[in-house]
Amino acid sequence: LDERQIKAVLCQSTGGNISQMARKAGVTRNTIYKWIEKEEFKAEVAKCQQEFFIQGKSMISYLSVKALNTLQKLMYSKNEKIRFDASSKILDKSHSNATKIELNDDRDTKDNVPPDVLDEEINEIDKE
Repeated sequence: LDERQIKAVLCQSTGGNISQMARKAGVTRNTIYKWIEKEEFKAEVAKCQQEFFIQGKSMISYLSVKALNTLQKLMYSKNEKIRFDASSKILDKSHSNATKIELNDDRDTKDNVPPDVLDEEINEIDKE
């Protein structure tokens, strides 16, 4: 494939439509229609889509570990509600069939953590 076709392939692989592909490649829509009928072009699109899928899956895995680490650190918060929420999230994800429980300490703000408290907790985590 030439450079223009590669641009069109990358555009299509990431969800681009015919018009977007034509603009990216600097060709007409008719040219794109001809290219997408070619087996070599189709194979390259499939290959790129697979690579994007693998990269996306890897990114999700990486970010999931980071999110879990953050939740784990929040479990040691000074704020009981933050500790409870972090612990609950971890349990919910690890045991999807587990019974949900609710913290009931009879405070009016039991479901609300002031933004400054949450910011303070996150800043403490970032310092570690």
